[in-house]
Amino acid sequence: MRKKKNTSQHRSIETLRTEAAKFLAVRKYKEAIDAYKQLLKKENNAEWQRALIHTYLLWAQAVAHKGMYKEAVVLWENRAKLCADKKGFDQYLFWMIRAHYDGRAARLFIDNPEHVTRQLYVHFGALLLSGKTELAQIFPEDSELHTQYVLIKSAIQAYSQGKETAPYLKKITFRSPYRDMRTILKTLCTIDKEPQTALQLLDKLDAESPYLQFAELIRMSVQQGSDMLSSMSKLGIPEKNFIAKLKGWDKTQLKVIAMLQTTAKREGTPKALLEVIIANRPVLGDQYSQQFCHALLPSYTTGLKMYERVFGSLSDFEKNRIAALNSERHENFLKAEKYWRLCIANILAHTPLQAALILRHLVENAEKCETEDEYDVPEDLTESLRLDPDDKESYLKLIAWYADDKRSYQKWVEAAIKHFPKDSETLLIAMDAAMGKKAFKKAVKFAKILLKVDPINTQARNVARTCHIAHARKLIKTKKYELARKELTQAGLFEKTHQRNGVVQINQALLELQAEGMMIPLLKKQTAAQRKRATPIQINTYIHDLFEEALSLDQSSIRGHFRLIVEIKRQNLDPYQIRPLLSPIKKGYIPTRREILELMTLINAYFANQITCMADTLDDLKLYFQKALKLEFSQEEMLSICLCLKKVGHKLFLKKFAERALKRWSNEPAFIYYQIYAKTKENIYHVSMKDFERLQNALDEAEEQGDHRTMVMIMDLLNQIGRHSLFGNMENDLDPATIIKILSNL
Repeated sequence: MRKKKNTSQHRSIETLRTEAAKFLAVRKYKEAIDAYKQLLKKENNAEWQRALIHTYLLWAQAVAHKGMYKEAVVLWENRAKLCADKKGFDQYLFWMIRAHYDGRAARLFIDNPEHVTRQLYVHFGALLLSGKTELAQIFPEDSELHTQYVLIKSAIQAYSQGKETAPYLKKITFRSPYRDMRTILKTLCTIDKEPQTALQLLDKLDAESPYLQFAELIRMSVQQGSDMLSSMSKLGIPEKNFIAKLKGWDKTQLKVIAMLQTTAKREGTPKALLEVIIANRPVLGDQYSQQFCHALLPSYTTGLKMYERVFGSLSDFEKNRIAALNSERHENFLKAEKYWRLCIANILAHTPLQAALILRHLVENAEKCETEDEYDVPEDLTESLRLDPDDKESYLKLIAWYADDKRSYQKWVEAAIKHFPKDSETLLIAMDAAMGKKAFKKAVKFAKILLKVDPINTQARNVARTCHIAHARKLIKTKKYELARKELTQAGLFEKTHQRNGVVQINQALLELQAEGMMIPLLKKQTAAQRKRATPIQINTYIHDLFEEALSLDQSSIRGHFRLIVEIKRQNLDPYQIRPLLSPIKKGYIPTRREILELMTLINAYFANQITCMADTLDDLKLYFQKALKLEFSQEEMLSICLCLKKVGHKLFLKKFAERALKRWSNEPAFIYYQIYAKTKENIYHVSMKDFERLQNALDEAEEQGDHRTMVMIMDLLNQIGRHSLFGNMENDLDPATIIKILSNL
């Protein structure tokens, strides 16, 4: 058989680059790497080199996620041959540990202290505790791995002998490599007296802790009934013996548990388990037997009579609770609700907290089966807070529920902040609510409280600055210039040196222009042409310097001037009177790819704040923005630019960018949509029959790709065309059911 010729060397750079991007997008890393290697053979391009290096890391992470740690190690090492940086080095060491290359990992760990994380110390500590004592010779004797090892070993020995562990545990610091084992020992020491409190300690373990399996065994030790049997059936003998020790079982009891496991495997019915437990009450003890049988009842309600005959009658509350749990197991949530409400009636008078918990459970059920509208969700949450007013999650759910009801939304935000005045999450919501109703002073107050709780909270700092500026704008409109100056000074205090962007200085300059009578807000009746013919004003050195400082603070010329124009327009002033007096953008300036992407981020932020002059402002800078069409953006970047331009309604630039993108990605459905959408302008009749067919083909392609967002956009445009088209009735294939189906997949 003839071998296939390798045609990669004959493919164009454009084809290879497109293939590489597509392979990367669908996570076919091997193929993407091959494509980038072929590109680099044709041309030594730094961007492709970076892409190749990045793809190796992504591939390594992907195979590690599948548990293929040896392969991940090899891939990272292949990446390391191509570059000097050590990105993902901590992950690389973690993969080496999982691949059992402990000695190599330890030596690299010692040689590269600047690239390792605290979590790796925890993993190496666990290796030493597991008996890998040969590693101790690799680590320096004065390292924490050595010094604290002695303490944790002493604590373990003390626990095993029934002695006090506190003297040793107190010396194990929070940053110790053995901090997770300290948590495990604390749990073991308190689990008999306070099981629930002890188990909460285990929640502090990191998601990547090597002690998670140990923690799971401890959790199993407090399980009851079939849950415990199911868990123990998956364990080996050492793990089973460990749980038996925790439960205080002797050999006879452990033998009965083994018999229960056999029964569960062979017959698998709660009835059989109940009978075995009752038959072995003398061995297991009355308390354990009762707990086990009680845990079986929600799965076997017919066993109630047998249970009561042996262990005594159950209360009405318990019977209703068992019936509710049984209904839930059969996914009959309406029937479960009936029994839960009977439970509430049984206990409301004497245990209101438990009643509140049941009400919250009903809400969780409604959320789980996505039938919130069929349940009294807000009423149940409100009643639960009347019974127990200190549950933050219930306040947050009510706030979310009433997102579209301003009055109720504000009511519950105020209630939440009253009960949790120093909680970060609640304060952030309160800040957002205050800004929504333009209560800027209130928002600043919440931001200041949050900064006392969390001094490095960037969002609180930004909100405080934004609110001071917004309040200053209100004061300027009413000519309260002195108060506005104070607000802008306060805004400046919330700016860190590296975060200054010039917006404070711009507003300070605009304030002084109006305070000194140099400018007045434009009249609504003035046309755009009249505004452009406005005569430039004379400004003093102080105001000029404020504007220049603002522009110099932004590293991007186009973004700095964009922000300047927007802020001028927000105060309804005329940029054509001010801009001629400032340093212009340098002749021949071409914005970089990064500058354009940062500008899109700024535009999106303004748009989110409902500022509507974005398209006009882009027109003011079109000479420079147009140059961005020649820049090399990735497909994802072009999509984000097109989406941004569509949002702000600049169809001219949207059309140009979409057409530019189609030269590289000719069959990409989203770019076809953006191009045709931009061509419609204000008139749907601008869509030709040819473009209509292109849209239909793009819809099919988007469906094949699983691109639901683009499908919805195309279908919306096709529906509009269908309602106005001369081509006949085109709505038959775009029925509401189809649209709902698509939306449900988003």
